Amino acid sequence: MHKKRNKFLLIFSFLFLVLSLINPLIQAATDKLIKVKVDELNVRSGPGLGYNVLTTIAKDQQYPVIEEKNKWIKLKINDQIGWVAGWLVDYVKSTKTIESKVQSLNVRSGPSTSFPILEQIYPGSKYPIVEEEGDWFKIQLNKNKTGWVAGWLIKIAETPSSEISTMSEFVTIKANTLNVRSGPSTEYSIIGKLKKGEQVEIIDIEQAWYKIKFNKQIGWIASEYASKNTLTVSSKNTIQDKENNKEQKIVVVSPEILNLRSGPGLNYEVVAKLLKNDFLVVDDSKGEWLHVAKATNPEVNGWVAKWLVIDSSQVISNRPTVTILNPGTNLREGPSTSYRVVSLGNVGDQFPILGTKGDWYQILLPNGDKAFVAGWIVSVKGMNQVISSGIKRLLKDKIIVVDAGHGGKDHGATGATFKSLEKDLNLAVAMRLQKKLEAAGAKVIMTRSKDKYLTLQERVNIAITNNADAFISIHHNTHENSAVNGTITYYYLKKNKELAKNIQRELLKRTGLKDLNVRFGNYHVLRENPKLAVLTELAFISNYYDELKVLSKSFQENAAEGIFQGILKYFNSNK
Repeated sequence: MHKKRNKFLLIFSFLFLVLSLINPLIQAATDKLIKVKVDELNVRSGPGLGYNVLTTIAKDQQYPVIEEKNKWIKLKINDQIGWVAGWLVDYVKSTKTIESKVQSLNVRSGPSTSFPILEQIYPGSKYPIVEEEGDWFKIQLNKNKTGWVAGWLIKIAETPSSEISTMSEFVTIKANTLNVRSGPSTEYSIIGKLKKGEQVEIIDIEQAWYKIKFNKQIGWIASEYASKNTLTVSSKNTIQDKENNKEQKIVVVSPEILNLRSGPGLNYEVVAKLLKNDFLVVDDSKGEWLHVAKATNPEVNGWVAKWLVIDSSQVISNRPTVTILNPGTNLREGPSTSYRVVSLGNVGDQFPILGTKGDWYQILLPNGDKAFVAGWIVSVKGMNQVISSGIKRLLKDKIIVVDAGHGGKDHGATGATFKSLEKDLNLAVAMRLQKKLEAAGAKVIMTRSKDKYLTLQERVNIAITNNADAFISIHHNTHENSAVNGTITYYYLKKNKELAKNIQRELLKRTGLKDLNVRFGNYHVLRENPKLAVLTELAFISNYYDELKVLSKSFQENAAEGIFQGILKYFNSNK
């Protein structure tokens, strides 16, 4: 008997340790904070007035929110977990911000490295967190723009509002007089004028025009006649000298022809002729002279007069730009793959846009030459991306139904060890998948976005009524043998097998679970569904290790990313 008790205590201690490790994952479900607004507030064992009172908490006390359910809020009070009525508390405004841990951090249009780069941010600037999605954070870049950054490349802190990065961008007028128009083109009427030196706030950018606030109304000005005040020099007109770990300024030749001399003065020998718009890297200066080298050919170097070159930021900062998304991107002589490759672009490289032709952008190279780049492999800043890039070409206007299995009175399976409910796990992954698909341009219809019961036929009807391009049903599995574990993706119609294979393959890459293969599944939501439809069983919550994994945010994020990538791969191979 004594041995049995010791064995029981050992098992109990182990489970307690595991639960204590999982608990922070559960607590990290939200970053919200509540404050008690009544003199004494009951904390109950469940989300409702019918549950037992565990303890009470006093007015003005603050607690982090673990979970919200039907107007009830789950909290941790000392070592107890309990629920309080949401109408008896106030939410405390969070000032959580992120700061980049790397020199140049890509900000993307969606929560995945598949999405285009919008811009880059740098250490020292703090940005408010708008939303969290697995390992990704949505941040506020300015009043009208948000983007996503990878959580493993940032640090998070509570930041006083006075230290948060400026949320507005301003420009200074360069022309003596600048027309303010009612729209982004000279075809629109003039609604006012601005004078040289005046500063105005930018609201948006479209086709190289700035949308501004003007006399309590909205107006537009041509960007070439205004200069931004918030330019980050290191990101706009310097390059990194990796060998000596220093940044070097870039200037551009202003006259049609410029003499490059052997020394800092007009009396020195001319060693080469430079042409207008040649890009030069500055590595030294002496008085009114700069020592430079051609950006495209460092062997051509010497001295030029300061007054005959201009800062590169003045040439390109007010033009729309493309950002290269893939290594070794071909830059061609003309707008087609049949033209000769004149240069290669690397990930993160930015080039000013001179114009568009079909699905191609004409860009300005650092040496002043022109080239074309395919619009579907770049992201664009400073003008509307009339050409859909990458994944947006694949999923644009696609209608995808995301079905979080079970819900409401139908709990689905129950975890064998931690008693997790399948319906909750299904919804957690489905919500993450929704955001990824929407960011990629798809129209997403959720069969449910809360704890709601639907019949199987109601789920199928949603796909039929909305003429869905794909129906993705998300589930977690169970088995009487607790040793069974892994991932299965099901299809019913043979034509849907390819989508199931793509999703299964991409899921396994990211979750690391056992491959139980793609299988035929005689399930109602597949059998009665004439649309492209698959059902994925992500893991077995009857298995201790699988259940432990699926409780974590990182698994839920990886599962959603796997399904998302599988959908992308399918539509890419069937375009």
